[in-house]
Amino acid sequence: VEVPADDADDTRALEPVQPSTPPAVPPATQEPGPLLSGLSARSADGVVEWESTEDGIAIGRLEGPIEADAALALEKATTAVMELRPRAVVFDYRDVPYVSSGGWGQVAACYESTRAWGGAVSLFGLNPDLMGLYDLLELNTLVVAYGTESEALRALRSRLSSAPPSPPLLPAEETTPEPPDDVPTYDAVADLGAEPIEEPVDVDAVDRP
Repeated sequence: VEVPADDADDTRALEPVQPSTPPAVPPATQEPGPLLSGLSARSADGVVEWESTEDGIAIGRLEGPIEADAALALEKATTAVMELRPRAVVFDYRDVPYVSSGGWGQVAACYESTRAWGGAVSLFGLNPDLMGLYDLLELNTLVVAYGTESEALRALRSRLSSAPPSPPLLPAEETTPEPPDDVPTYDAVADLGAEPIEEPVDVDAVDRP
């Protein structure tokens, strides 16, 4: 795989992502957002255009090389979409000739975000060079790459439909703590050697300094 000269000194571009096998159904710690439909947004520099399917899958269509400023713009745009908690995300790489380490990092960050609400991420349209880097960085242990958009959407829909619904996330109920067993009760005072009070004490008659 050829690395462009302007990124040749950036050793991060060839550092593999730490492999971690994703669970079949990621453990959800948040609820997914409302069904995402009608999404239409384009970043100011045109690096990514977001849209959504009728069943709530967000599609990020990338354009041009993803490096330096473009990677930062992608991060900002992707973070905004992640705040909507889409049920699934697909990245379209058909018009992307090159991706820097920062650009690949956004894919991994998106994967980590969607795991929180049981979502999923995939991508499609990688050219042969990008596919080589994708394998080299071991992103294939996190996100599946498909050849076409229809394949990616079909696989995501199949996965989402087969996943069991997550239990509702309810706040923990407040309970009154039980007293510890070693706290003596009134009936146990006699066992401690205390003298019982035979007559009530007149508080007003007690001398005060």
